[in-house]
Amino acid sequence: MMPRGGGDARGEALGHIAALRHQKLTVPEVGELLGKAEASDAGLNGWQLANLRAMRRMQVRAAALPQSLVRALKIATTRCEQTWRVARAANDWNAVARQLAEVLMLTREKAAALGNTLGLQSYDALLDGYEAGTRVVDVARVFDDLKGFLPDFLSRILDRQREPMPLRGPFPRERQRQLGVAMMRVFDFDFDRGRLDVSPLLWRRRRRHPHHHPLQRGRLPAVPHGCAARDRTRALPAGPATRVAAATRGQVARRCGARKPVAFRRDADCAKPRLHGVCRAAYPRSPRGQGWRGGVERG
Repeated sequence: MMPRGGGDARGEALGHIAALRHQKLTVPEVGELLGKAEASDAGLNGWQLANLRAMRRMQVRAAALPQSLVRALKIATTRCEQTWRVARAANDWNAVARQLAEVLMLTREKAAALGNTLGLQSYDALLDGYEAGTRVVDVARVFDDLKGFLPDFLSRILDRQREPMPLRGPFPRERQRQLGVAMMRVFDFDFDRGRLDVSPLLWRRRRRHPHHHPLQRGRLPAVPHGCAARDRTRALPAGPATRVAAATRGQVARRCGARKPVAFRRDADCAKPRLHGVCRAAYPRSPRGQGWRGGVERG
């Protein structure tokens, strides 16, 4: 993290870089070269055409903004973030209010300039910068969907977890590893791009929750990080279209995760029988039928 005293200097540096980038994108020669490429696109393949469209989109959006605004907005957002990091820890709204107001003012100027060039409403013009073609009506449908199930969603989750699985530890470390690998395969984990490491920490040193079991902690939460490494855009050639594709994948993943938690629910329901099966195979039933028992290996 940047030290507090370096925030202003970093903002100035980033603002200068943003201005230089904007200058290179908006020189007339760039527009002329893109025009020539668009006029003779018969010999381009699909990937080259995608890059050409992405470059034109970047050039049009950049040309809609004055360089002074690009520089001022980058400086303001950097300073605001630096101030927010301290103000958040201190719960001090007044400390960041002035910088945030400046960011909002400049962002409104940016939205208005983009909207005039693209023929869009101000907020639609900003949304289009994150995901091409997205409009306010699309976002409104997402939030309407959220309002339909979120109010009682948490209570339904807690009700489902009131009776935890009858697992009774401690468990041998190797069997925990086997279970972790089996469950990661259920969730389609790509072991060519990630791995499962054995934690040197004991469970008793970690924060516990009444609805969590030792076998659940430290295993499945690591799976999404490994799955993120499977981003198929890494296999694509370098170019603007690659960044657009990667950003779109992230937006879709976050949107789907926010809109439809049932997708993960389906995975969990699919994994549940496998979890029980692995536990039954790895840990014999106790004589009293009170769940699975096992020893522990510590090292």
